[in-house]
Amino acid sequence: MKRRNNLLQTAAVPETEAQPAKVITYEQATKAYLMHKRALNLSPRSLEFYEEFFRHFQRTFQKQNIPLDLQRVTARQIKTHYIGYMLDHGLASHTINNRIRACKTFFRFLYEERLVTQPVFDQLRLIVAEKKMIQTLTKEQVLVLLHQPNRKTFSGLRDYTIMMLLLETVNRTINRVNIRFSSVFISHLILKLIFQFVPVRS
Repeated sequence: MKRRNNLLQTAAVPETEAQPAKVITYEQATKAYLMHKRALNLSPRSLEFYEEFFRHFQRTFQKQNIPLDLQRVTARQIKTHYIGYMLDHGLASHTINNRIRACKTFFRFLYEERLVTQPVFDQLRLIVAEKKMIQTLTKEQVLVLLHQPNRKTFSGLRDYTIMMLLLETVNRTINRVNIRFSSVFISHLILKLIFQFVPVRS
C-alpha cells in the first residue's frame, strides 16, 4: 500500500488579495501616474494641475511632520491631515473638492496597479460646497450705467438700446447670443426705444 504524503500544501492566494508587486516611492508613484495621464492625452493645463496637487499633497504632510508612506497611508489620515488641513486654512470649497477628486483618482490608480493594498479612495467624500450670494447692482449703479452712452450718437443710442433690452427681458447670457431681431417683441421694443429718444423730424 502506497504511503500517504504528509506534506502540507500552501493555499494559493487569490489574485485580488495579492500583495503589491513592489514598493515604490512617492516620486515614482506620481511619475507613473502622470505618464498614465499623458497616455490619455490630457491637456497640458490638466497635467499641470495634477503636478501642483502632488506637490501640495506632499508638502501638507511634511508641514505636519507626518511620514507619507503610500503603502500605509489611510483614508482617516487623508481626511484629518489633508482635507482637514485645507479646511482649517480657509481654502475655497471648490479648490478643496478639486484636490479631493485628484486624490481619489490617484489612489484608485495605485490600487488598480497593485501598488497599494487598500482602496482608500472609496472612503473619500467631497465636502459641501459653500453657496455665495452674487451681489447685484443697486438702482443707483444701474442708472449710472444707463447714463454712460451718448444717446445723441448712433453708437451711443445703439448701446443704450441693447442695455435696456437686456435689462427689460432679463435674458441669460446664452440667450443673448442667440437673439433673433426678427422677433416681433424685440423689434417692437427696439423701435419703441428709438422713437422715444430720437427726435422725429417734421
